[in-house]
Amino acid sequence: MKNFIILLLCFPSILFAQDDSTLQIKKKGDLYGVVNSGGVDIIEFKYKNIEKACDYFIITNCNDHKMLLNKKGAEVISKEMKKFKINCLRAHIILGTNLAGEIEIYNSAGVEISPIKFGSIPSHLNYSDESNKLVITKLAGQKCLLDFSDYSDEQPKLKIIEKPKNHNSARVITYLPAENGIFLQQVSLNNERFLSPPIYQDICFEQDCLLKYQGKIDMKAAKSLFTKAVGILPNRSIHVFKNDGTIINK
Repeated sequence: MKNFIILLLCFPSILFAQDDSTLQIKKKGDLYGVVNSGGVDIIEFKYKNIEKACDYFIITNCNDHKMLLNKKGAEVISKEMKKFKINCLRAHIILGTNLAGEIEIYNSAGVEISPIKFGSIPSHLNYSDESNKLVITKLAGQKCLLDFSDYSDEQPKLKIIEKPKNHNSARVITYLPAENGIFLQQVSLNNERFLSPPIYQDICFEQDCLLKYQGKIDMKAAKSLFTKAVGILPNRSIHVFKNDGTIINK
């Protein structure tokens, strides 16, 4: 009797549970939609095309632009885009190319999580889908690396690793997503012989970068003859690094 009662309590959830494998893309006239096994519309028949992509549906609207919906038909990214790139091994990280041709990085909730926009993803000599790395090109043309080594479905995290222009032995690493609204960075110097903690809001190698903070940081300390990089903390205090990672303003 007890088991029978438990079965009755569970039955509604069993009855109305939706098996994702039963969702089908269908066409009515010239328009596409998605229906479940009972023939109920999950996505209305009003789109020029629909493609399945891992846990999502990429829909093409009447303007030939793309939007992203989940398997319940709800909008994940309603912003019109040119295309999406989703790796099913990391389905909670979404790369979307906006109408201006810029690649943006989103999480599974459709929230943009990168302060940097990108121009392209090189197909030649890039990593495989199984790798935890992806080469991607910034808008100005410099190549950098997306590192997924800390990725998990529960809390997707990744790093953007970039080489500052004219500084071959240095790297700046930006951690995604933001923590308390700040994208924390760390600096690697002297061909990775030195690696700082990821505590900086910005890391400057050139005067143009420092000028953004004029009147907010100790510019005199930043202009030392031995300065290789300047790490700017969220409270606007700074660490001035020599090439070997020594902080010279402590």
